[in-house]
Amino acid sequence: MNADFTLDGEQVVSGNTYYIMNLATKKYIKPSAHYGVQAILGSAGHPVTIVADGDNYILKSRLGNFTTDTNPYMDNGNKFYYTLELVPGTEYQYYIKCSGGTLTGNGENALLSISTHTGDDNQKWLLMTDDRIKSEMASAGAAGLDVTPLIKDADFDVKAYNGTWNNYAYNWTNFESAGWALASSWDPQVVSDYWSLAYYQGKAAETTISQSLTNMPAGSYKLSYQGFYRYKKTGASISGSKVTEQDLAAKVTFGGTSNNLPRNTMDIGATSTAASEFMNGNNSDTIKVTTSSVGTLDVAVYKPETTESSNGTFSSGYSSWVVVDNFKLIYYGAEVSEEDIKGVAKAELGTLTQADIDKSIKLIRDRVG
Repeated sequence: MNADFTLDGEQVVSGNTYYIMNLATKKYIKPSAHYGVQAILGSAGHPVTIVADGDNYILKSRLGNFTTDTNPYMDNGNKFYYTLELVPGTEYQYYIKCSGGTLTGNGENALLSISTHTGDDNQKWLLMTDDRIKSEMASAGAAGLDVTPLIKDADFDVKAYNGTWNNYAYNWTNFESAGWALASSWDPQVVSDYWSLAYYQGKAAETTISQSLTNMPAGSYKLSYQGFYRYKKTGASISGSKVTEQDLAAKVTFGGTSNNLPRNTMDIGATSTAASEFMNGNNSDTIKVTTSSVGTLDVAVYKPETTESSNGTFSSGYSSWVVVDNFKLIYYGAEVSEEDIKGVAKAELGTLTQADIDKSIKLIRDRVG
């Protein structure tokens, strides 16, 4: 349990797909910003395939190839060449370079840049796979390790131009077959995840979308997300319809623990209106789970069957919405008892008073929650 843990990545292998983590921020490269296809750092990450071409590499996202612009795009059809230079003394961290400079992280939800090489941690990158993320979780401590890429399409971030948006949420079971859809927009001045979201609208049927995260290490997890349920398009009252409180119990479940989605009473006439709710930081919630052994953690979104018209059948005039976005998963390490913490503290820092040790325990538990 070390808040200042050191991470190792995978050695680059041509043709393999990775989530590329920035060492300074512990965040991952993903698309957003201008047209939803510029490279930024965020929690969800995006699968990037690294392909050798002579002595160079091409970085390929699901949208296309990375460019070498000052602020790179991730959707080009042409070849742009990078090199991967091993950071001395590491296994494995890389500098990712092109003719214009070194790929540089500039903080979470900020555009990546091609900048003058300095060699600081903002320019160091780790190639992470699901298995590598899970192996590195053993080093995580009270500071937490962002493991969101283990939830695929966690923030529904991809805008495609070929009419196949929903294909990018295929990791959520039943997504398309049940009638869920993606919505996406962008603002060149806004660098964030919030303008892409998943929604289920205008349908009465019960529905669940889910993923199973397998072989998850024992320990403490915190899932955060944004979402709401809107049982009809306009009007705040359920008076005069057959909607009941049970009908309103749409929920998010993680590791067997469920939270009801909040009921949003504003007039939701378009997905952009729903997106603005998330842009404003509304409808956020968390679920905390602690496990004692390696196992499977399911994450799911559920909406019960809804009958809302006067004759008990669904009417388009009662256009219900379930909207979710921005799933984020943090791992805080294996569960450790107070006696374990005290023992380590006394052995390693024998000059601490008992009051200091007790204060440290409280700070750790407050942070993990």
